[in-house]
Amino acid sequence: MTQRVVILLAITLALTFVPACVFTIKAQAVAVSRVDIPCNEQTPPGKPTLKRRAPATAETAAANATDQRIKTEKCKPENAESVVADQPVTLSFEGLISTDETQLRKYLKEKHADRAGELIGNSSYLENTSQHIKEFLLSRGFRHPTVTGRVDDTSADLRKATFVVNEGSRTPIAEYRFEGNNVFSAAELAQNIRECMTKYRDGYYDSQVFDYCAHVLANFVRSRGYLQVKFGEPRLEESSGALEINIPVDEGALYRFGEIKIEGSSLFSPEKLRAMSPLRKGEIADGKKLSEWMYDKLKQLYGEHGYIQYTVEVTPEFKSGPNKSEGVADLKIEIDEGRCFKVGKIKFVGEQLPDNLESMMLIHDCDVYNSSLYEKSIDNLNNSGLFEFVDKDKDADFRTSEEDGWVDITIKLKRKGQ
Repeated sequence: MTQRVVILLAITLALTFVPACVFTIKAQAVAVSRVDIPCNEQTPPGKPTLKRRAPATAETAAANATDQRIKTEKCKPENAESVVADQPVTLSFEGLISTDETQLRKYLKEKHADRAGELIGNSSYLENTSQHIKEFLLSRGFRHPTVTGRVDDTSADLRKATFVVNEGSRTPIAEYRFEGNNVFSAAELAQNIRECMTKYRDGYYDSQVFDYCAHVLANFVRSRGYLQVKFGEPRLEESSGALEINIPVDEGALYRFGEIKIEGSSLFSPEKLRAMSPLRKGEIADGKKLSEWMYDKLKQLYGEHGYIQYTVEVTPEFKSGPNKSEGVADLKIEIDEGRCFKVGKIKFVGEQLPDNLESMMLIHDCDVYNSSLYEKSIDNLNNSGLFEFVDKDKDADFRTSEEDGWVDITIKLKRKGQ
């Protein structure tokens, strides 16, 4: 049922943000009128906006009093189904044998299939969620899964969806084949990607793992100077109960390093940074060494001087040679140093911690942050024999103050035997 509410037509104030400016606002008479607005058309939550309140007048005071009285009345939605549509769905599964149900539920939550949405009352919800479940099973190596679902209304406030799953079988990978390769042998490429795949999956196809391993394989080829190598979408073929994976490859040209131009660095001169490069002009462009230099060694160098927000972006310019089988790669490297940070507070979190923890730390409050000394401090904690293994990244919480240039560090510790 649509209810009548009073809408106060307020003055719209155009605010222009100008430093050190003072705004003078004149109040005007406000007209009051009645309009019908259904509950489901109320403004949804969104990005907050800056509003300035107009000075109160006799007219606005009377209107506000009436408006507050109406707002106290409970509003009923026009469409009760819209409320039900936002209710969580209780999901249950039948037939799961080898599948990790916790991971499946997490996947469906990411797809918003754990909410009723607008489709819970018809077959579309079942079809869409069944398709999500199939996609999950396919990504885990199940080749021919089937899923059917049903919706049970157990009460007015609770919906339950049950999915009957036939996982199918996991087809083992028999062979990796490559199409279009000339420089790298199929055996060499196959060995590289097989080692990666079996490290994460026991001999069956997982699309997510395959994508990662294809990236690892591309880095292997780039480390030989083929910086523009491309691997196409795999084609899967089943034969005699085994899976053959056919992978298109375009190796591209062999590149050598040309000029390296560095911009954005003020802490260190471009000449000093270029001197640290493991590659020289004319050498085969090893993409792996280049990546390690820019993203690991230079990051560590800046981190030792308090620049913990160092980032780098590289733009290559590829130039083809006379026979197009070789070329030259010039590099433009843009560095964003960020600002220098000092250590604010170092805290330790855990039960029954000793009192001398600060003595194991090589950085202290008010020191310029040094990433190498921080890592050595974590080594001291691990070598003390008092705690479970401390991961320098996972077991530490860094909170920075951009305005003041401070970084607070909280280290989580767990005593052995607890």
